[in-house]
Amino acid sequence: MRLRDDAPRVYLVMQSTYGFCFTLIVTVNLIYQAATVGLTAFQLVLVGSVLELVCVLCEVPTGALADLVGRRPAIVAGIALIGAGFTLEGLVPELGAILAGNVLFGVGATLTSGAEQAWLTDEVGETTAAGLFLAGARLENGATLAAIPVAVLLAQRTITTPIVLGGLGLVALAVLLAGVMPETWRPVGEGKGLADGMRAQVTESLAVVRATGLVRRLTIVAVVAGAFSEGVDRLSTAHFLRDVGTPAAGGFEPVVWLGGLFAIQAALSIVVLGRLSGRIERRGASGAPSALAWVYVVMSVSTALFAVSRRFGVAAVCSLTGGSARQLEGPLILIGLNPNLRSETRATVISMVSQANAAGQIAGGLAIGVVASAASIEWALLLAAAILCAAPFILLRRHR
Repeated sequence: MRLRDDAPRVYLVMQSTYGFCFTLIVTVNLIYQAATVGLTAFQLVLVGSVLELVCVLCEVPTGALADLVGRRPAIVAGIALIGAGFTLEGLVPELGAILAGNVLFGVGATLTSGAEQAWLTDEVGETTAAGLFLAGARLENGATLAAIPVAVLLAQRTITTPIVLGGLGLVALAVLLAGVMPETWRPVGEGKGLADGMRAQVTESLAVVRATGLVRRLTIVAVVAGAFSEGVDRLSTAHFLRDVGTPAAGGFEPVVWLGGLFAIQAALSIVVLGRLSGRIERRGASGAPSALAWVYVVMSVSTALFAVSRRFGVAAVCSLTGGSARQLEGPLILIGLNPNLRSETRATVISMVSQANAAGQIAGGLAIGVVASAASIEWALLLAAAILCAAPFILLRRHR
Protein backbone atom coordinates (compact mmCIF):
# COMPACT_ATOMS: atom_id res chain seq x y z
CA MET A 1 0.00 0.00 0.00
CA ARG A 2 1.41 3.38 -1.01
CA LEU A 3 0.78 5.77 1.87
CA ARG A 4 2.66 8.91 0.89
CA ASP A 5 0.42 11.70 -0.46
CA ASP A 6 -2.76 9.55 -0.31
CA ALA A 7 -4.96 11.70 1.97
CA PRO A 8 -7.75 9.13 2.66
CA ARG A 9 -5.27 6.39 3.57
CA VAL A 10 -3.13 8.74 5.63
CA TYR A 11 -6.26 9.81 7.54
CA LEU A 12 -7.36 6.24 8.24
CA VAL A 13 -3.85 5.20 9.32
CA MET A 14 -3.65 8.27 11.52
CA GLN A 15 -7.02 7.53 13.17
CA SER A 16 -6.32 3.86 13.79
CA THR A 17 -2.77 4.40 15.08
CA TYR A 18 -3.81 7.30 17.27
CA GLY A 19 -6.72 5.24 18.58
CA PHE A 20 -4.43 2.33 19.48
CA CYS A 21 -1.81 4.47 21.25
CA PHE A 22 -4.35 6.68 23.00
CA THR A 23 -6.26 3.63 24.24
CA LEU A 24 -3.09 2.14 25.71
CA ILE A 25 -2.99 5.28 27.83
CA VAL A 26 -6.62 5.92 28.79
CA THR A 27 -7.40 2.29 29.65
CA VAL A 28 -5.30 2.68 32.78
CA ASN A 29 -4.72 6.43 33.11
CA LEU A 30 -7.55 7.30 35.52
CA ILE A 31 -6.88 4.17 37.56
CA TYR A 32 -3.25 5.28 37.72
CA GLN A 33 -4.28 8.77 38.87
CA ALA A 34 -6.88 7.60 41.40
CA ALA A 35 -5.24 4.47 42.81
CA THR A 36 -1.47 4.73 42.23
CA VAL A 37 -0.91 8.48 42.59
CA GLY A 38 -3.84 8.74 45.03
CA LEU A 39 -5.53 11.87 43.69
CA THR A 40 -8.69 12.92 45.50
CA ALA A 41 -12.01 13.44 43.69
CA PHE A 42 -11.37 17.19 43.63
CA GLN A 43 -7.81 16.72 42.34
CA LEU A 44 -9.09 14.43 39.58
CA VAL A 45 -11.46 17.16 38.43
CA LEU A 46 -8.74 19.80 38.91
CA VAL A 47 -6.48 17.95 36.45
CA GLY A 48 -9.27 17.99 33.90
CA SER A 49 -10.02 21.65 34.55
CA VAL A 50 -6.36 22.61 33.97
CA LEU A 51 -6.49 20.70 30.69
CA GLU A 52 -9.63 22.49 29.61
CA LEU A 53 -8.31 25.89 30.66
CA VAL A 54 -5.36 25.33 28.33
CA CYS A 55 -7.81 24.34 25.61
CA VAL A 56 -9.89 27.49 26.11
CA LEU A 57 -6.82 29.70 25.91
CA CYS A 58 -5.22 27.96 22.92
CA GLU A 59 -8.12 26.55 20.86
CA VAL A 60 -8.98 29.53 18.66
CA PRO A 61 -5.39 30.84 18.22
CA THR A 62 -4.19 27.39 17.13
CA GLY A 63 -7.19 26.97 14.83
CA ALA A 64 -6.46 30.31 13.19
CA LEU A 65 -2.79 29.33 12.97
CA ALA A 66 -3.75 26.14 11.10
CA ASP A 67 -5.76 28.17 8.56
CA LEU A 68 -3.00 30.74 8.16
CA VAL A 69 0.13 28.56 8.14
CA GLY A 70 -1.08 25.06 7.25
CA ARG A 71 -3.05 22.17 8.73
CA ARG A 72 -0.29 19.59 8.19
CA PRO A 73 2.34 21.19 10.49
CA ALA A 74 -0.34 21.83 13.12
CA ILE A 75 -1.38 18.16 13.14
CA VAL A 76 2.20 16.86 13.31
CA ALA A 77 3.21 19.20 16.14
CA GLY A 78 -0.02 18.54 18.02
CA ILE A 79 0.29 14.75 18.05
CA ALA A 80 3.94 15.01 19.11
CA LEU A 81 3.02 17.24 22.07
CA ILE A 82 0.21 14.91 23.15
CA GLY A 83 2.63 11.99 23.15
CA ALA A 84 5.23 13.96 25.11
CA GLY A 85 2.66 14.97 27.72
CA PHE A 86 1.52 11.44 28.43
CA THR A 87 5.10 10.15 28.50
CA LEU A 88 5.93 12.71 31.20
CA GLU A 89 2.82 11.78 33.19
CA GLY A 90 3.70 8.09 33.14
CA LEU A 91 7.33 8.59 34.08
CA VAL A 92 6.69 10.89 37.07
CA PRO A 93 3.81 9.75 39.36
CA GLU A 94 3.19 13.10 41.03
CA LEU A 95 0.38 15.66 40.81
CA GLY A 96 2.73 18.33 39.42
CA ALA A 97 3.91 16.09 36.59
CA ILE A 98 0.34 15.06 35.79
CA LEU A 99 -0.67 18.73 35.58
CA ALA A 100 2.34 19.55 33.36
CA GLY A 101 1.61 16.57 31.13
CA ASN A 102 -1.97 17.74 30.72
CA VAL A 103 -0.77 21.22 29.74
CA LEU A 104 1.24 19.62 26.90
CA PHE A 105 -1.76 17.43 26.06
CA GLY A 106 -4.01 20.50 25.92
CA VAL A 107 -1.73 22.47 23.60
CA GLY A 108 -1.32 19.44 21.35
CA ALA A 109 -5.04 18.72 21.29
CA THR A 110 -5.86 22.29 20.28
CA LEU A 111 -3.31 22.15 17.46
CA THR A 112 -4.99 19.06 15.99
CA SER A 113 -8.55 20.18 16.78
CA GLY A 114 -10.10 21.71 13.70
CA ALA A 115 -6.90 21.27 11.69
CA GLU A 116 -7.39 17.52 11.25
CA GLN A 117 -11.01 17.80 10.08
CA ALA A 118 -10.32 20.85 7.89
CA TRP A 119 -7.28 19.16 6.31
CA LEU A 120 -9.27 16.09 5.28
CA THR A 121 -12.29 18.05 4.04
CA ASP A 122 -10.23 20.34 1.83
CA GLU A 123 -8.14 17.45 0.49
CA VAL A 124 -11.06 15.17 -0.51
CA GLY A 125 -14.25 17.31 -0.48
CA GLU A 126 -17.18 17.52 1.95
CA THR A 127 -19.12 14.49 0.69
CA THR A 128 -16.15 12.13 0.73
CA ALA A 129 -15.01 13.54 4.08
CA ALA A 130 -18.35 12.72 5.74
CA GLY A 131 -17.92 9.05 4.88
CA LEU A 132 -14.27 9.10 5.96
CA PHE A 133 -15.15 10.66 9.32
CA LEU A 134 -17.40 7.69 10.07
CA ALA A 135 -14.95 5.16 8.61
CA GLY A 136 -12.16 6.70 10.67
CA ALA A 137 -14.29 6.51 13.82
CA ARG A 138 -14.99 2.81 13.17
CA LEU A 139 -11.29 2.11 12.60
CA GLU A 140 -10.40 4.04 15.73
CA ASN A 141 -12.82 1.91 17.73
CA GLY A 142 -11.37 -1.24 16.16
CA ALA A 143 -7.90 -0.10 17.21
CA THR A 144 -9.29 0.63 20.66
CA LEU A 145 -10.64 -2.91 20.86
CA ALA A 146 -7.22 -4.30 19.94
CA ALA A 147 -5.33 -2.02 22.35
CA ILE A 148 -7.35 -2.72 25.49
CA PRO A 149 -6.09 -6.27 26.16
CA VAL A 150 -2.56 -5.11 25.37
CA ALA A 151 -2.92 -2.29 27.91
CA VAL A 152 -4.31 -4.67 30.54
CA LEU A 153 -1.48 -7.16 30.01
CA LEU A 154 1.18 -4.44 30.14
CA ALA A 155 -0.40 -3.03 33.31
CA GLN A 156 0.10 -6.37 35.06
CA ARG A 157 3.81 -5.59 35.06
CA THR A 158 3.47 -1.94 36.04
CA ILE A 159 0.51 0.35 35.44
CA THR A 160 2.73 3.07 33.96
CA THR A 161 4.05 0.87 31.14
CA PRO A 162 1.07 1.31 28.74
CA ILE A 163 1.00 5.05 29.46
CA VAL A 164 4.65 5.55 28.54
CA LEU A 165 4.52 3.24 25.51
CA GLY A 166 1.36 4.92 24.25
CA GLY A 167 2.96 8.36 24.60
CA LEU A 168 6.09 7.28 22.72
CA GLY A 169 3.90 5.68 20.05
CA LEU A 170 2.17 9.02 19.46
CA VAL A 171 5.52 10.75 19.05
CA ALA A 172 6.48 8.10 16.47
CA LEU A 173 3.15 8.67 14.66
CA ALA A 174 3.95 12.38 14.40
CA VAL A 175 7.32 11.56 12.81
CA LEU A 176 5.58 9.26 10.29
CA LEU A 177 2.98 11.89 9.39
CA ALA A 178 5.70 14.48 8.82
CA GLY A 179 7.00 12.27 6.00
CA VAL A 180 3.78 11.07 4.31
CA MET A 181 0.97 13.60 4.90
CA PRO A 182 0.03 15.65 1.79
CA GLU A 183 -1.37 19.19 1.78
CA THR A 184 -2.55 20.54 -1.55
CA TRP A 185 -4.69 23.27 0.06
CA ARG A 186 -2.92 26.62 0.18
CA PRO A 187 -2.88 28.42 3.57
CA VAL A 188 -4.81 31.69 3.56
CA GLY A 189 -2.02 33.44 5.48
CA GLU A 190 0.50 33.44 2.66
CA GLY A 191 1.74 36.98 2.17
CA LYS A 192 0.12 38.24 5.41
CA GLY A 193 1.61 39.23 8.75
CA LEU A 194 0.86 36.55 11.31
CA ALA A 195 -0.67 38.82 13.97
CA ASP A 196 -2.88 40.72 11.49
CA GLY A 197 -3.83 37.51 9.75
CA MET A 198 -4.88 35.80 12.98
CA ARG A 199 -6.91 38.81 14.07
CA ALA A 200 -8.76 38.94 10.74
CA GLN A 201 -9.24 35.17 10.78
CA VAL A 202 -10.85 35.19 14.21
CA THR A 203 -13.11 38.13 13.33
CA GLU A 204 -14.32 36.46 10.14
CA SER A 205 -14.90 33.14 11.90
CA LEU A 206 -16.91 34.78 14.69
CA ALA A 207 -19.12 36.32 12.02
CA VAL A 208 -19.75 32.83 10.59
CA VAL A 209 -20.75 31.49 14.02
CA ARG A 210 -23.14 34.38 14.66
CA ALA A 211 -24.70 34.38 11.19
CA THR A 212 -25.18 30.64 10.62
CA GLY A 213 -28.05 29.16 12.60
CA LEU A 214 -26.88 25.55 12.87
CA VAL A 215 -23.28 26.55 13.66
CA ARG A 216 -24.57 28.85 16.40
CA ARG A 217 -26.79 26.11 17.87
CA LEU A 218 -24.01 23.56 17.82
CA THR A 219 -21.72 26.05 19.57
CA ILE A 220 -24.27 26.53 22.37
CA VAL A 221 -24.79 22.79 22.67
CA ALA A 222 -21.00 22.31 22.86
CA VAL A 223 -20.95 24.35 26.09
CA VAL A 224 -23.66 22.15 27.61
CA ALA A 225 -22.03 18.91 26.45
CA GLY A 226 -18.68 20.08 27.80
CA ALA A 227 -20.12 20.79 31.24
CA PHE A 228 -21.53 17.25 31.27
CA SER A 229 -18.48 15.44 29.96
CA GLU A 230 -15.82 16.75 32.32
CA GLY A 231 -17.49 15.40 35.45
CA VAL A 232 -18.34 12.07 33.85
CA ASP A 233 -14.85 11.57 32.39
CA ARG A 234 -13.11 12.30 35.68
CA LEU A 235 -15.47 10.57 38.10
CA SER A 236 -16.81 7.46 36.35
CA THR A 237 -13.76 5.34 37.13
CA ALA A 238 -13.71 6.60 40.72
CA HIS A 239 -17.43 5.71 41.00
CA PHE A 240 -16.67 2.16 39.89
CA LEU A 241 -13.72 1.85 42.27
CA ARG A 242 -15.18 3.55 45.36
CA ASP A 243 -18.98 3.20 45.18
CA VAL A 244 -19.82 0.22 42.98
CA GLY A 245 -16.79 -2.06 43.30
CA THR A 246 -15.71 -4.79 40.93
CA PRO A 247 -16.67 -8.47 41.23
CA ALA A 248 -14.49 -10.69 43.38
CA ALA A 249 -15.09 -13.66 41.05
CA GLY A 250 -11.93 -14.81 39.31
CA GLY A 251 -9.71 -12.65 41.49
CA PHE A 252 -9.19 -10.12 38.69
CA GLU A 253 -7.81 -6.68 39.41
CA PRO A 254 -10.12 -3.67 38.74
CA VAL A 255 -8.05 -2.77 35.65
CA VAL A 256 -9.10 -6.09 34.07
CA TRP A 257 -12.82 -5.54 34.70
CA LEU A 258 -12.79 -1.91 33.57
CA GLY A 259 -10.59 -2.73 30.59
CA GLY A 260 -13.09 -5.43 29.61
CA LEU A 261 -15.93 -2.91 29.73
CA PHE A 262 -13.90 -0.54 27.58
CA ALA A 263 -13.39 -3.33 25.04
CA ILE A 264 -17.10 -4.18 24.92
CA GLN A 265 -17.92 -0.50 24.46
CA ALA A 266 -15.50 -0.26 21.53
CA ALA A 267 -17.12 -3.29 19.87
CA LEU A 268 -20.61 -1.85 20.36
CA SER A 269 -19.46 1.48 18.98
CA ILE A 270 -18.27 -0.13 15.75
CA VAL A 271 -21.76 -1.58 15.23
CA VAL A 272 -23.52 1.68 16.11
CA LEU A 273 -21.26 3.74 13.85
CA GLY A 274 -21.95 1.32 11.00
CA ARG A 275 -25.69 1.85 11.41
CA LEU A 276 -25.17 5.60 11.55
CA SER A 277 -23.23 5.49 8.27
CA GLY A 278 -26.23 3.96 6.53
CA ARG A 279 -28.56 6.55 8.04
CA ILE A 280 -26.36 9.47 6.94
CA GLU A 281 -26.06 8.03 3.42
CA ARG A 282 -29.87 7.90 3.15
CA ARG A 283 -30.73 11.22 4.77
CA GLY A 284 -27.58 13.28 4.24
CA ALA A 285 -26.19 15.85 6.66
CA SER A 286 -29.69 17.29 7.32
CA GLY A 287 -30.45 14.40 9.66
CA ALA A 288 -27.43 15.07 11.90
CA PRO A 289 -29.08 17.52 14.39
CA SER A 290 -32.00 15.20 15.19
CA ALA A 291 -29.73 12.19 15.52
CA LEU A 292 -27.41 14.17 17.80
CA ALA A 293 -30.33 15.20 20.02
CA TRP A 294 -31.30 11.58 20.61
CA VAL A 295 -27.68 10.70 21.33
CA TYR A 296 -27.74 13.26 24.15
CA VAL A 297 -31.01 11.84 25.51
CA VAL A 298 -29.44 8.37 25.76
CA MET A 299 -26.28 9.77 27.36
CA SER A 300 -28.21 11.74 29.99
CA VAL A 301 -30.53 8.91 31.03
CA SER A 302 -27.78 6.28 31.15
CA THR A 303 -25.54 8.58 33.24
CA ALA A 304 -28.31 9.19 35.78
CA LEU A 305 -28.90 5.45 36.13
CA PHE A 306 -25.16 4.82 36.38
CA ALA A 307 -24.90 7.35 39.21
CA VAL A 308 -27.43 5.57 41.43
CA SER A 309 -26.23 2.04 40.59
CA ARG A 310 -24.52 0.01 43.28
CA ARG A 311 -24.42 -3.31 41.43
CA PHE A 312 -21.60 -3.87 39.00
CA GLY A 313 -23.82 -5.42 36.31
CA VAL A 314 -26.30 -2.52 36.28
CA ALA A 315 -23.54 0.10 36.38
CA ALA A 316 -21.72 -1.69 33.55
CA VAL A 317 -24.80 -1.73 31.28
CA CYS A 318 -25.43 1.98 31.92
CA SER A 319 -21.78 2.82 31.28
CA LEU A 320 -21.72 0.83 28.05
CA THR A 321 -24.94 2.41 26.79
CA GLY A 322 -23.83 5.97 27.46
CA GLY A 323 -20.29 5.39 26.24
CA SER A 324 -21.42 3.81 22.96
CA ALA A 325 -23.84 6.67 22.30
CA ARG A 326 -21.11 9.17 23.01
CA GLN A 327 -18.96 7.77 20.20
CA LEU A 328 -21.53 9.20 17.77
CA GLU A 329 -21.28 12.75 19.11
CA GLY A 330 -18.08 13.86 17.37
CA PRO A 331 -18.87 12.57 13.85
CA LEU A 332 -22.41 13.98 14.00
CA ILE A 333 -21.16 17.43 15.01
CA LEU A 334 -18.64 17.46 12.16
CA ILE A 335 -21.20 16.25 9.62
CA GLY A 336 -23.58 19.00 10.75
CA LEU A 337 -20.92 21.72 10.71
CA ASN A 338 -19.05 21.05 7.46
CA PRO A 339 -21.73 22.05 4.89
CA ASN A 340 -22.04 25.43 6.64
CA LEU A 341 -18.32 26.31 6.57
CA ARG A 342 -15.98 27.81 4.01
CA SER A 343 -12.51 26.47 3.41
CA GLU A 344 -10.77 29.70 4.46
CA THR A 345 -12.16 29.62 8.00
CA ARG A 346 -13.01 25.94 8.44
CA ALA A 347 -10.32 25.05 11.00
CA THR A 348 -10.91 28.23 13.02
CA VAL A 349 -14.68 27.76 13.27
CA ILE A 350 -14.34 24.10 14.26
CA SER A 351 -11.83 25.22 16.88
CA MET A 352 -14.33 27.77 18.17
CA VAL A 353 -16.90 25.03 18.70
CA SER A 354 -14.24 23.00 20.49
CA GLN A 355 -13.38 26.05 22.59
CA ALA A 356 -17.02 26.35 23.61
CA ASN A 357 -16.91 22.72 24.71
CA ALA A 358 -13.74 23.36 26.74
CA ALA A 359 -15.28 26.42 28.41
CA GLY A 360 -18.27 24.28 29.39
CA GLN A 361 -15.91 21.67 30.79
CA ILE A 362 -14.16 24.23 32.99
CA ALA A 363 -17.38 25.72 34.40
CA GLY A 364 -19.23 22.43 34.71
CA GLY A 365 -16.18 20.44 35.83
CA LEU A 366 -15.39 22.73 38.76
CA ALA A 367 -19.03 22.78 39.88
CA ILE A 368 -19.29 19.01 39.61
CA GLY A 369 -15.98 18.62 41.45
CA VAL A 370 -17.25 20.76 44.33
CA VAL A 371 -20.42 18.64 44.55
CA ALA A 372 -18.32 15.45 44.51
CA SER A 373 -16.22 16.75 47.42
CA ALA A 374 -19.07 18.27 49.45
CA ALA A 375 -21.69 15.57 48.86
CA SER A 376 -20.70 12.47 46.87
CA ILE A 377 -19.67 11.21 43.45
CA GLU A 378 -23.24 9.98 42.96
CA TRP A 379 -24.70 13.48 43.30
CA ALA A 380 -21.97 14.91 41.07
CA LEU A 381 -22.83 12.45 38.29
CA LEU A 382 -26.55 13.19 38.69
CA LEU A 383 -25.78 16.90 38.28
CA ALA A 384 -23.86 16.12 35.07
CA ALA A 385 -26.84 14.15 33.70
CA ALA A 386 -29.21 17.00 34.56
CA ILE A 387 -27.01 19.55 32.78
CA LEU A 388 -27.02 17.50 29.57
CA CYS A 389 -30.84 17.47 29.49
CA ALA A 390 -30.72 20.97 27.97
CA ALA A 391 -28.89 19.85 24.81
CA PRO A 392 -31.65 17.86 23.04
CA PHE A 393 -34.20 20.61 23.72
CA ILE A 394 -31.94 23.20 22.09
CA LEU A 395 -31.34 20.99 19.05
CA LEU A 396 -34.88 19.67 18.52
CA ARG A 397 -36.76 22.93 19.16
CA ARG A 398 -34.48 25.07 16.98
CA HIS A 399 -34.17 22.35 14.35
CA ARG A 400 -37.93 22.36 13.78
